[in-house]
Amino acid sequence: MSPQQNQPDLEPLPEIFYHACDPVFNGMPEIKRPFVYGDNIVATDRSIFVAANKNRYDVSGILDHTKNKKISGVGRVLQEIVSTECEKPYSPVEIPEDNIRFMEYKSRTNHRCPECEGSGKVETHTKYSTYKNTCLRCEGTGIGLRIEHVNEAVCIDGLRLNPCYIYLINKADKYHIKEKLQLFFRMSDIRGMICGYRF
Repeated sequence: MSPQQNQPDLEPLPEIFYHACDPVFNGMPEIKRPFVYGDNIVATDRSIFVAANKNRYDVSGILDHTKNKKISGVGRVLQEIVSTECEKPYSPVEIPEDNIRFMEYKSRTNHRCPECEGSGKVETHTKYSTYKNTCLRCEGTGIGLRIEHVNEAVCIDGLRLNPCYIYLINKADKYHIKEKLQLFFRMSDIRGMICGYRF
C-alpha cells in the first residue's frame, strides 16, 4: 500500500477562506484568493485573517506564497495568531431571525470571480492541447464574493467590529480581545484575527 493510500481524504476548504479574501484589490493580487504560506492555508482581506493547517484540506491548485516578499508580513501575523491564547468561550452574537438573510446579503457582495476573472471558464493546458472548462470556483457564473465594509458595528467586550465578520465567525469556540484593537478567535482547527473599527 502506498503512503498516499494511507492518508485520509482531505476536506474541501471551508467557505470562510473564500469569504475572507478580497477578490477586487488590485494593489495586492496575492490576497484575491486563499493561499499557502508555510504549513498553513491562509486568507485575508487586510481586516480579517484566517488560517489553518494546510495538511487537513485539499489545497490543490492553490498558490504557495511562502517565499513571496510582497506579503512577508503574513508570517508575523501568523505568529501573533498562534501565540495569542484564546481562553474566553465565544457566545454567538444574537441576530434577529428576520435579519439573518439581511446579514448574509451584507456579507456577500457580488464581484468578478478571481479564478476565471468573470468569464465563467478556465483554461487547462496539456502538452498538446488547451481546453476550456467551467470554472469550479464560481460554477460558471463568473461571480465572486467579497465582504461588504459597512458603517454599522457589533460591539464585543468594547471592541467595535464589522457585523459581516462576526457573521462569519459566529460558530467560533473561543476568543480573546487584544488591546481593544483586535479579536482573535479559534473555530475548530481554524484560527484567526479580526481588526476592530478605529472610529
